[in-house]
Amino acid sequence: ATYTNNGASMHCPMSLDMWSALATRSTHFAPELGAMDRLRDSVERWLYRAPGYTAGPIVDGAGRHLNAEDEYLMTGAAAIRALADLLKFAPDPAWESVMAPAIRQALADLRARDVDGDGLIESPYRTGTSGSGQWSTCWFDVTSFGWKCAFSNAILYDALQQLRALPSDGVTRSSLIDHEALGRWTDLIKKHFENTFWNPDTQWLGGWRCIEGQLHDYGFLFVNGAAIRAGLMDADRGRDVLKRLYAALMEILAEPNIPNARLG
Repeated sequence: ATYTNNGASMHCPMSLDMWSALATRSTHFAPELGAMDRLRDSVERWLYRAPGYTAGPIVDGAGRHLNAEDEYLMTGAAAIRALADLLKFAPDPAWESVMAPAIRQALADLRARDVDGDGLIESPYRTGTSGSGQWSTCWFDVTSFGWKCAFSNAILYDALQQLRALPSDGVTRSSLIDHEALGRWTDLIKKHFENTFWNPDTQWLGGWRCIEGQLHDYGFLFVNGAAIRAGLMDADRGRDVLKRLYAALMEILAEPNIPNARLG
């Protein structure tokens, strides 16, 4: 009774931010199938560390027992984004009280993924180095995002900002949300995000910085869009970035070797 990313798949909480965006704009998918009820069940399943694609316990090729989210950085960020929406749009003090220890642990686990103290989370298992042939830290899983993933960190920043904006009324809610700690964390992410991912040659954000320090930039529309939407750069700067990306896209689509290109 939880959301999944397609009809044949297992629970995949890396998609929780997408499900949350849909659920908060819906009511019921069927008479007895409430959108926010299913979102709560899906978040709860993630909080209880149930196995699923991109979440829960896994064993890697070397036989090490890992939390899948140490590889799939986006999962925790997306799940916290959904949690923030749940607390805002469908508050349930009884549920929050029961889940409080798991919520605090999930936030602590996510914070611990910042291994070098710059606020950005990293994956030590997905290195992002060229030629490594590894899977991805984010939803775009056939591109080897790794180490510092711009998309995951943009979603994380947005999620933490949404949590930070929630009122801390009530004993339970105030114990869940440490506004001061969230403020320090989000400020740290914003301080380092653009310096980490900005490409001065293209004048937009790259996709990830690998463990060797190299920035990997292939003109990622979704990375720049997520960062701008989250407020990691101001509106005027973000507008300039989108104009440059759009111009680059139009240039590619106009190339004669692209069949059936349509300029809309």
